[in-house]
Amino acid sequence: MRTRGWLAAVLPVLGAVLTVTGSFAAEPLRLDRTRPDHLGPGSVEPIEPPPPADHVYRKVDVLAYRLPQAVSKWARVDPKLSRLCRLGAFGQQRPKALYAFAPNITYGIAFAEGANLHDPQKLATPGMVYFFASETTSSCMVLKAQRSQLAAFSTSKFGSPSAK
Repeated sequence: MRTRGWLAAVLPVLGAVLTVTGSFAAEPLRLDRTRPDHLGPGSVEPIEPPPPADHVYRKVDVLAYRLPQAVSKWARVDPKLSRLCRLGAFGQQRPKALYAFAPNITYGIAFAEGANLHDPQKLATPGMVYFFASETTSSCMVLKAQRSQLAAFSTSKFGSPSAK
């Protein structure tokens, strides 16, 4: 008898739960959407994207030398500086900000006086121009030449020996 009383009490509640659950399952869930015209024309000003990060700092690249022959005629490879260049301890502050054209190759350049030169160990010799080939790679090669020898090929104030 006791079992019947308990079952009789639970069945109506179970039936009500199944009815409520069944009614939710039968109806798809509705999402309220805004009207397509809720903003209207001109109600929101378009936001202009910010300029690229390097836009503020980037300067125009400068051609400092136009060489008629390969730079090896005037410059010699410096093995110690080439090794440091590969390690990131000697190089240009901004690759190819100053550059030189030679037949079939473009070199990034820096001056011992500090123009575009990253030299934390202070190994640069005054009066020298440093040519960088493949600087941003593990095969970086640094060539150095006397600035006075290259003055005839200068195309800007950076290449002339009197510029500071």
